[in-house]
This record gives sequence, C-alpha cells and structure tokens, in this order.
Amino acid sequence: MGYIKMKISYLVIGLMTLIIVVGIILAINNNNNEKGLNVLVPYVDIEASVISLTLDESENYMEGNEIVSAPKDSALVRIDKIVSSRGDYEFNWQSLGVYDGNEITLGFGYGVRSAKVINAQGIEQRDGDLVGYTVPTKRIYQEDGKFVFGYEMDTINPDTISETILPGLKEGDKFKARILQPLLQEGLIVGKYEIIS
Repeated sequence: MGYIKMKISYLVIGLMTLIIVVGIILAINNNNNEKGLNVLVPYVDIEASVISLTLDESENYMEGNEIVSAPKDSALVRIDKIVSSRGDYEFNWQSLGVYDGNEITLGFGYGVRSAKVINAQGIEQRDGDLVGYTVPTKRIYQEDGKFVFGYEMDTINPDTISETILPGLKEGDKFKARILQPLLQEGLIVGKYEIIS
C-alpha cells in the first residue's frame, strides 16, 4: 500500500509542477502579446551604385502564358554608404560583404526592370480591435512593358490600394534600398528601391 501511495504522491506533485510551468509560460506569452512584442528581423538601409546588371532571360518565371514568379534579376553594385542598421538582435552584415566601398551582387525581388508594385492594406478584427495587415501579392503580370505585382482585384477593397513604380535600373544609377537578413540560402535580396541623384 505504501508503494502505491508514494507513486500517487509523485504523480500529483508532477502534475502540479506541470500545471504551474504551463501557467507561467502562458502568462509570459500573454504579457508579450499584450505589449505587442514581435521580433524585428535585422535589416540594413544602403545607398549603392550599379556597376552591371544581369537580367533573367531564361523565362523560368513563366508557365505557359502565366508569370508565376519574378524574374531572378541581379546587379553587381558598390555599397556607397550604410545609412542605418536595425533589428532585435545583432547580425554581422560585414560577413556577407555589406560594408562601405565593397562590391557585391544583390538579387532584386521585383527585378531590375521597370515594375509596378500594388500594395493593399487589409483589415481584420482580433479580440474586438481592428488590425491592419499587408495583403500578400496574388498575381504577377505584364502591362505596358512593366512587370506588375498585384492582386485579384475583385477581392481587394480599392480604398486600401497604393502603387509604387520602380523605374528600372541601369549601369551607373545610384539607389537607396533596404536589405533584410537573408533566410536560409536565398542570398541578399532588395525589394523596393528608390533612385537617387
């Protein structure tokens, strides 16, 4: 009998400890969510000059007449200036060649050709509060010689839409851009950029 009572006591103590640990974890998680804590992935803002361009001429981004992904264009650039660098944890940008005066190859998520990026802001309700979020790109097509990164327009409220025109890059252009910490082996990718004089 003593043996069974001892096992039951250990089981009760174990369950109580588990309940306390789970309670503490849930309380910490709830506190973080109430504060709106999200991890800010490290990024670096740069100014750079285009040395040469490499256009994806393979058309691997096509499936029949449909464009299924952005062309994998890239550019050899010289980093003229690191404008700023931020993130919730340290990241060694120099290890990837991102430092003043260095020449590196950057990929361009929207290509280096002329493009239009249609941004849409969605609204949803969470716990009684309205929350904004960016609607992901649903469709890529060509219009007037530009790649257009857009949406199935009947699913988007037109009042939430804004457009960014990317003029395309050429050798000698100077531009500003943000580079996010690369995930896995995707390399250094620029999204939107701005030509500067």
